[in-house]
Amino acid sequence: MKFQDLSLPEEIHKALVSMDFSTPTEIQEKAIPLAITGKDIIAGAQTGTGKTAAFGIPVLANLIENPQSSALILAPTRELAAQILDVIRKLSSHTPHMTVSMLIGGASMQGQIRSLKKVPRVIVATPGRLMDHLQQKNLTLKNISQLVLDEADRMMDMGFAPQLERILAYLPKERQTLFFSATIPPNIEKLAQKYVTNPVRLIVGPINQKVEKIEQEVREVSNQTKNDILMDELNASQGSVLIFTRTKSR
Repeated sequence: MKFQDLSLPEEIHKALVSMDFSTPTEIQEKAIPLAITGKDIIAGAQTGTGKTAAFGIPVLANLIENPQSSALILAPTRELAAQILDVIRKLSSHTPHMTVSMLIGGASMQGQIRSLKKVPRVIVATPGRLMDHLQQKNLTLKNISQLVLDEADRMMDMGFAPQLERILAYLPKERQTLFFSATIPPNIEKLAQKYVTNPVRLIVGPINQKVEKIEQEVREVSNQTKNDILMDELNASQGSVLIFTRTKSR
């Protein structure tokens, strides 16, 4: 299958040519035709499989067909939100007036408020900052016809479940929901059921398994020995090291 075989608006076909996209990935081939018809989807696919275009293309296609509607895309981190925004802007590069706003922590609230006054068709947001704007009544979600939750498992790991519950109350009950997650453990399945209606389930590649190219190891340590063991690991390693910590002070 080629992208040209899909029933997409001409504006999106032009954007795909500009992006040098010709052949869809497996998740794109499965998800796009279903999403364009308005079906809710629970999709399991690992990072790097083309998920952003898998939901971005049908979201924009449906917005083109329904000029009064808008879409909300939720992501767990501002870095992922920025990546999604970049792809959405490229996909909508040939679609006039397809305004997009990004609502993330660490950025100017006033700048985001000015962006929201333009009534964006697509909002890309992290849950925390979106709730800030909702509580301050800077925007309404009453015209949201499509909701996308990307990397839902990471949202749960980061403790966003209560905020997602509150956001749900602001959304129309009648909407399309696209639910993407690298893993689908029971807690994610339970969360998905609150958001979707009669969903189609799509699984691409191994789910709930580690990436084959990454070697993983667990060390059980106490708070007293953690720093020493960490230094031992750093001294024994070659090349660059990336360390994730819970707090800035840590």
